[in-house]
Amino acid sequence: MKEIEALKTIDEVLAGLDDNAARDRVLRWACQKYTIGAQPPAVGAAPDPRAPAPRSKPKGKSRAKANSATSPSVVRDLNLKPKGKDSFDQFAAQKKPGSNQHKCVVAVYYLRHELALSSITVDHVYTCFKHMQWRVPSSLANTMAYVSSVHGWLDTRNMGDIKLTTIGENLVEHDLPKGEAAGS
Repeated sequence: MKEIEALKTIDEVLAGLDDNAARDRVLRWACQKYTIGAQPPAVGAAPDPRAPAPRSKPKGKSRAKANSATSPSVVRDLNLKPKGKDSFDQFAAQKKPGSNQHKCVVAVYYLRHELALSSITVDHVYTCFKHMQWRVPSSLANTMAYVSSVHGWLDTRNMGDIKLTTIGENLVEHDLPKGEAAGS
């Protein structure tokens, strides 16, 4: 896991805690477990005047600039037209994914089953989107996390090794293209 991913995960988890005391307990536990020689401040203690002021979340254009550092990139050596196999173009044309969520699942399925990649990242899926000239969601990683948490089609617990779930395999093999039964 990259440092920025860890920070995002911590931010999401802590933002989900409604109780400040619970948030303090979690932070104290993490500080005690993962810091060497540093002691976390006591709950309710005055902030250290030497510490930098906490930053608020960027808004508007600033947020776009902040997210641009983590933008996915094209995997240059990814061959989406392998000899002896269906190309990604052909596979996507057969499955006809309409939504960005379906496109993500179709891309992961193709990469795992047709190309037999051992690990799939957001960059791999981004490469599929760019190859097909599909509009890329503003945050592809968030879209994939949504697909994982809401639909259960992907396992994105490790964004460095995105996996397809059985539900996701069934979607691609039996439910896409939408409205058509498999094998018809």
